[in-house]
Amino acid sequence: ALRGKSPDDEVDFEVTYPDDFASEKLAGKSIPFHAKILGILEKELPDLDDDFAKDVDAQFETFDALKSRIREGMLDMRRNQGSQRAKDQLVDQLVKAHDFPLPKRLVDQQIGTRLENNLRSLSQQGVDVKSLDVDWQKIGESERPRAEHDVKAGLILGRIADVENIQAD
Repeated sequence: ALRGKSPDDEVDFEVTYPDDFASEKLAGKSIPFHAKILGILEKELPDLDDDFAKDVDAQFETFDALKSRIREGMLDMRRNQGSQRAKDQLVDQLVKAHDFPLPKRLVDQQIGTRLENNLRSLSQQGVDVKSLDVDWQKIGESERPRAEHDVKAGLILGRIADVENIQAD
């Protein structure tokens, strides 16, 4: 609705939210808007040259050196992701191969920790978690399978560490 408009133009338009929109107050509703264009800003990107590289970090004399460092960082990140994925798959296989009853208290604590982490994340994103109308019991139960996996993985890895005499340094 705003595309092609100029400063001081006024525009009336309507936004229709889908039925499954995250905010129940807006889901399935059409809301009219009125907007006045105050101004148009355009971002100017810098030239990708040696001066740009020096502005990013004084240690880079040339743009090619900066590019090389970024490429190395991306490759390291990919290697680390691949290594972490392999470790996660190994732990998943260990968990699947060992079936044993889990202490309910440990699983419940893990669910609580997962919920607290989710709430902290939402709060850091600016969400007022106290005003959320959420069935925490239902969310906690949806976290149960992952919590059970995590508890079982922790117990298995702890046992392996004991048997192999592995200690964190």
